[in-house]
Amino acid sequence: ERDEVVGEIGLQAALNGFVSLAEECDAVAHRSHSLRARTYSEFIRAVLLAHRSGGLALPRERFWNHTPGLSTADTTGSALLKAVRMLDKTMDSARRTHDVQVVHVACVLLWNLALPILQPAYRKHLRKPLVTALSALESIDSNLHRLRAQLLLEIAECDIAEELLTKASPSLAAALRLDYVVPDDDRDREIFPASLERPLDRFLEPTLARCELLSNIYVLPESVEDEATLVLEQAKDASNPALRISLLERVVALLEPAEPPAAELIPVEPEEHSLTAEKKDPKKDKKEKVKLSPKAEKPPEPEPEVEDAGAAIAAMD
Repeated sequence: ERDEVVGEIGLQAALNGFVSLAEECDAVAHRSHSLRARTYSEFIRAVLLAHRSGGLALPRERFWNHTPGLSTADTTGSALLKAVRMLDKTMDSARRTHDVQVVHVACVLLWNLALPILQPAYRKHLRKPLVTALSALESIDSNLHRLRAQLLLEIAECDIAEELLTKASPSLAAALRLDYVVPDDDRDREIFPASLERPLDRFLEPTLARCELLSNIYVLPESVEDEATLVLEQAKDASNPALRISLLERVVALLEPAEPPAAELIPVEPEEHSLTAEKKDPKKDKKEKVKLSPKAEKPPEPEPEVEDAGAAIAAMD
């Protein structure tokens, strides 16, 4: 319908910074009888809220200053969190449209607006919206596997921050089961080399191993690295500085490569090339060390005998 097209135009205008055009389209779509148009109206309002606070430009930046205590950063983070919650409430309307494109737009918008505030101060507030987006993608059996893997990873990080390790392990395992291979065209060559077809596995696999190691308290660590990981976690929780230093020194001692003792080091003199061999005397049954020269000396050749010259001449006569 006409109102639905106006809603889509308004969303694109809001994403590209045309605020006045987006507001006009929002006014038309919000009064529409179409659920799809009203859903796009909610998308427009969430994007405009992020745009007014300066949060819309953050996902486009490569790095963002997360310096705590800045009023501008706190204001921007709060506005982004409010926009994410608006999209969280709109997710049910997007699913009721039975339109895959609308659900995809809602989930992608929620992820992009939540990405800059995936920080310790806001992480506990973002778990519910992330779970809502993941459920919406799973309900339509979405082929956005990379986005689903990213959502599962961040949900697991939220659980780890709350020390719910047994709750985080299934999310990480589910992300590893997804076929989210990144095509060569979409891969950033500077960050992900050509060999990394599954770039998230380098975060998923060690995080899952760490969760399983820390949650299973009845199994002893199998390797030195696992034991060092357990001691390091104890050091993080230690409040006493002396105890923390002691635990960190123990981690260093565990990970330090073992050196052979000085008694086992045999000095080798480069000038001497003599070899020793053991020879058994069958009579005395004693071992004798025989020194062998690396280069056997040849015996001197016998000199030819010189006959007497006078006797030789007389014999000839």
